[in-house]
Amino acid sequence: MIANNRRHVVVSIALLSALAIRPSFAGDDSDVDAGIAALEQQDHETAIRELEQALAEPAALQAANVPRARYHLGKALLAAYVAQGQPTTGPLAEAPIRAADAYLEVRASGGEEWAAKAESEVEGAALALAAGAAAAFSAPGGEGQTEVLARADRWLGKAIELLPHSYAMYDMRGQIREMAGRRDGAYQDFQEALAQYRAHPSTELDPFIGFTAVRAAMLTRAHKGDPVAALAEVEEGQAILEAQRAQLGTAPADLQQVFAEATSYLERARLDILLNTPELREKALRDFETAVQENPDDYKILTAYASLLEHTDPPAAIAMYERAIAADRTQFIAHFNLGTIYFNRGSRLFNQANLTEDYDAVEALEEQGLAEMRKARPHLENALSISPDDGDTLRALKQVTLNLGDMEAYEVYRDRFFELN
Repeated sequence: MIANNRRHVVVSIALLSALAIRPSFAGDDSDVDAGIAALEQQDHETAIRELEQALAEPAALQAANVPRARYHLGKALLAAYVAQGQPTTGPLAEAPIRAADAYLEVRASGGEEWAAKAESEVEGAALALAAGAAAAFSAPGGEGQTEVLARADRWLGKAIELLPHSYAMYDMRGQIREMAGRRDGAYQDFQEALAQYRAHPSTELDPFIGFTAVRAAMLTRAHKGDPVAALAEVEEGQAILEAQRAQLGTAPADLQQVFAEATSYLERARLDILLNTPELREKALRDFETAVQENPDDYKILTAYASLLEHTDPPAAIAMYERAIAADRTQFIAHFNLGTIYFNRGSRLFNQANLTEDYDAVEALEEQGLAEMRKARPHLENALSISPDDGDTLRALKQVTLNLGDMEAYEVYRDRFFELN
């Protein structure tokens, strides 16, 4: 009798053991609750394990628990990825991809509650993917670079799935593809970036689109052999930045600096296309001449024409900048560009003097150089009064005042320059 009871006890323990190990083969709704509870306790490893176990057989779950589990799995994966320092190897190396897939599945599930919750996490997942892909920009060349670029391309592709209207994701993938030598793919991405910006323009100051426009134009010009279309893309970028200019006054200093760099980058690209495409250069000169005749006091037209003339007729460029300043003394660019012309002329005279052995000739060259620096100074000072934090203006004024022997002013400009840099 005793032996028989013991036999039943053994059987009962065996049954309990079988029940205890069943969840390791097939998840159920309790695993979803356990995973969410672990996530709330910041036990990311347990959360991921329980939720992935539950989702191994989604058909075994209550319907409402499937998107719920996927949503929390995405959160757990991203939290673990960040907590472990965004690893590039190991079990969490692909965590942002896995999180993105979880959110995309929730988005496609049709369940309004969890789809809305997942949508609130999508941008964070896309930014994690972009940050991981950005490592390709600093990765060393040579062996292994192909794999790094391929991974970055794949991650940005997933980011685009999450944020299909983000021009920045297309722009970044275009840069990666250009690095990988995939110029057709890069060209398509830069074109799509511009298209997405047109369809979904930023409501905030976003000067980075200017660099996108130049990247698109450079491939249009070099890869597609179409300078006319390239010029149109550069001018589109200029128009976008011009539309943003009203927001510039309230922007942080670092963003204002990016805006200035993007504006300058676009203008250099535009002039490069015009000056190195004979049919465009001649047409541009004729068009500007006509435009100036029709709009003799239009600051923007006068300044644009002067910037083109700098490369073809410097004396005419000086006269045109002077006309622009007379039309509007409150604008920065004409003051700065005219001051820069005189500064560069003075610098060239000083360099020529350094290469001359005849004393009288040296003295004459140096005096001419000083005369050019004296002409440069008031224009650069006017530019600085309009844009007090402009580093290029401060750098030029340091050199001008040093050459003119005004050490007191030199020290002021030097200290201000180093304060900003």
